[in-house]
Amino acid sequence: MKYSLAVAFTAALIGCSQLAPAHGRPDVSSTDVPTFQLRARVVTAGGRPPAGKKFTYRFDVPSQSWINTPGVLTSISVGLGAGSDASVWGINAASLIYVFDTQRQNWQNVPGTLSQLSVGFDGTVWGVNGGDLIYRYDPASSTSWDNVPGLLKQISVSSQSVVWGVNAAGAVYRYY
Repeated sequence: MKYSLAVAFTAALIGCSQLAPAHGRPDVSSTDVPTFQLRARVVTAGGRPPAGKKFTYRFDVPSQSWINTPGVLTSISVGLGAGSDASVWGINAASLIYVFDTQRQNWQNVPGTLSQLSVGFDGTVWGVNGGDLIYRYDPASSTSWDNVPGLLKQISVSSQSVVWGVNAAGAVYRYY
């Protein structure tokens, strides 16, 4: 079983006019951009669970420690939500979709099933299901997910206008 890691940074300017391009780079840490105060939401689904157990963790920057967060997921994606909070979405082994409620500190089920999803820095959420069908999350819709024409195995979202995917044959597509 695969386990994934996702990181979201929120930067507070404390003496510089630009942030180094850190989004999505695993080699960038808070020491690499000392002119910014970083608030990180790092979440891992799995990792090295003890004796067959699976946990979901988030990294707490002030204490420099991992905190066990209730829930068991097989994949996770982090983007930016309302304000400066992270928008954390995940999928469990049954392909059920969850979003993390920062107020209640628990996972809320979102109707539907997906095999993979991606959250953009603007909170945009896209995913693909086991049949390679593509979906875009629409919180205003009664069904929550809008089907988008096409078939993809994997999708990655930066924002609502920057969506990329790979199909079963390995061809790369960008959504316009």
